[in-house]
Amino acid sequence: MGQSNEIQINPISDLFYLEEIEPIDYFRQEASKNNPQLKQIESKKSLAQIGVKVENANFLPTVALMGTYDVVNMDLSPYVPKWIVGVGLKWTLFNGTERMNKRKSAQMKVEQVNEFQQKADNDVQTGIEKYYQEVQMSLEQIQELNTSNEFAEEYYRARQNAFREGMSTSTEVVDAKLLSVKVKIEMLQAAYNFDVSLAKLLELCGLSENFSTYQKSQKAKFETFNK
Repeated sequence: MGQSNEIQINPISDLFYLEEIEPIDYFRQEASKNNPQLKQIESKKSLAQIGVKVENANFLPTVALMGTYDVVNMDLSPYVPKWIVGVGLKWTLFNGTERMNKRKSAQMKVEQVNEFQQKADNDVQTGIEKYYQEVQMSLEQIQELNTSNEFAEEYYRARQNAFREGMSTSTEVVDAKLLSVKVKIEMLQAAYNFDVSLAKLLELCGLSENFSTYQKSQKAKFETFNK
């Protein structure tokens, strides 16, 4: 980075990982309920279904009711009724193909939204599968690297002791240190991959705000690089 070794750069937050997260079905269900794209499509689907109902209503008769009631009729003839009720009905039996075409158009919109919804849902579920597998792969890698890190640190200490006793060269000590550093960097990379995949997984589920909950969990383990 071209920075002096005396300058220490500290990240705002440490990389973290959890040895276990919820099963994949949990994320699938949350995505179905909370994914912003799926919710938007569901709203469009509701509007399209309402459009079909409106067009279907055009095939039914229009009924109008009216009524009056005289509270006071002192000046009217006693033969005039106090109340009147009327019913009006209008039914267009034929107007060409206009109503039929409008209904077909409304039904096609519902079918189009259904197809788009199915594709979007498949895309989201595929994304859930992808990012969940990436999280699991990162966890497996971290577990393997934890074992490798213990070995590398022990090997480095053994080389240091051997060097003090004159049974090892400085080159061997440096190589052992480089091996230890390499493993630690790989652990940081695996933790980074875990965090990125988890963030993308939560984003698909519409739960991005829950990322900090995982980060602050008592079960969270943090990775930092110490020279």
